Amino acid sequence: MALPGPLISGIIIYFVLSSLIVPFRITAPISIIISVLIFGLANYYSNERANKQLYGNITETAQNNKKSISNILFAGAYIILIIFAFLSQRNSEIFVHWEQITEVQIIRLVAAIILSLFAPGYALVSMLDRKHELRSLPRFLVAYLLSLFLTALVGYITASIGLAVSSINTLLAFIHIVILAQFVWVQILVDKDFIRTVNLPNASKVLEIIKQNFSEVLVFASLFSLVILSTYYLYNGTFIGDPWYHHGRSLLFLSGTFKDVAVSGIDQLYPPFQHAFLASFFALSSVPSVNAYVALNFLNIMPVFAFYYFFTKWLPNRRKAALLSSTLFMLSSGFGWAYLINLTAHNPVAVASPMSALEAFKTAGVKTFDIYIPNTFIDVGHPDITTGLIIIVLPAGFVLLGLIKENISGKLKYIALIAGVSILGYLSHDEFGFFLIVASVIPLVFRLNGKNNIVFAAILSALSFAILVAVFFPGNYYKVREFFGVPYIVLYFLFVSSMWALYSSKFLNRLKDVTKTLPNILKRIV
Repeated sequence: MALPGPLISGIIIYFVLSSLIVPFRITAPISIIISVLIFGLANYYSNERANKQLYGNITETAQNNKKSISNILFAGAYIILIIFAFLSQRNSEIFVHWEQITEVQIIRLVAAIILSLFAPGYALVSMLDRKHELRSLPRFLVAYLLSLFLTALVGYITASIGLAVSSINTLLAFIHIVILAQFVWVQILVDKDFIRTVNLPNASKVLEIIKQNFSEVLVFASLFSLVILSTYYLYNGTFIGDPWYHHGRSLLFLSGTFKDVAVSGIDQLYPPFQHAFLASFFALSSVPSVNAYVALNFLNIMPVFAFYYFFTKWLPNRRKAALLSSTLFMLSSGFGWAYLINLTAHNPVAVASPMSALEAFKTAGVKTFDIYIPNTFIDVGHPDITTGLIIIVLPAGFVLLGLIKENISGKLKYIALIAGVSILGYLSHDEFGFFLIVASVIPLVFRLNGKNNIVFAAILSALSFAILVAVFFPGNYYKVREFFGVPYIVLYFLFVSSMWALYSSKFLNRLKDVTKTLPNILKRIV
């Protein structure tokens, strides 16, 4: 019953884009993807019963498979990834056509991606969260962020002491082996009941969950397809815009010249943590650096997953709204398109040729702004794709706000998770401070069941770490932005401290009591 609407929507999108002389190689896949996306949303909102049952089934399955053979499989895969990634040599070329990349290089590239973005973080999260208090999505997101933080931190420290990141393969291999050994010890050997409780994953339950979650899978698959279309496909396996700057700066880390450039003061004062990650990743991959960077374009979907987690954590009874909100978070960017259609409808000459169509886009962009500078961040040019703000800061910010709502036993574990995510976010881009402000205000507004002090302690620990980096590491990257001569990082620290003091004083609670009793007092006086 929901099929005609999505089909009609796809056809309309195809004809509108074709009328603007957008090439068929773009209009056809966009029309198909949008049709599938709308079908998934329509099907999701028409199947209320399955939506209500889904979350509980996922939880039950996760609890039943706490101790499974997955730990052994992960350890074995981790070993294979280390062998593939660290036995390869770094490719010193900048770019080659993708047709020239061999199968072995692709395998090593995939191994480098998993090692840099998932494996170490998953091992750390598994050891910290042995009770499986984090569900699958937050566990995946935290594993991604912790892996990225570890990879970037090793590269940043190495470059800051004047060494070339291109030569740190041995150090990275040692760190991964230590993490793997600790994982095997904690998750397998220490658990005496592990061998007796090993259970193979139940395929029928997994298929049942996928069937119940079919609409959500369809929606997120469509959004991910749009990421693939607007990155890999649109740019033919290359990139344009800001990624060239980030790529060039990462070469300073690879060559070992970052420290000299940072000390000289001639470098642009942009947070270098993302570039440290890129350099470490390039050192692991066996393909040219541009090809390796392009391979990371799929990470542009991470903010959408993080936003969905944040929304469902704070509004668990509004799961239907979460899916639509996540879709709009990625796709909604104003109504400049309506002005453009109106402009071309009343002036057919405006789309008589490709050049005139470009002029129409330019005119609409000047008049409405949201064509040149869309309101959304995902897959657009402001900010550019696969930059630190997109693949690191937005996911870290939303995950931070989601973790505040989690119920995790063990104060040190909770502090470690929040602090690790916060450090990564702030070192990657100082605009992460807005998330820190929100996170420090939340305990004053909402009751978090005794977790308020932990949240404040974790955020202050993260800011303290960032201050140490700003003071002792070369360059003024984290001190350059000031307000009346005071660096932002110090202002953030003072703000969070004042919020903690305000919370500890229980001033707001007293103020609420006063506001409740004040009307009665005034009535008596009158």
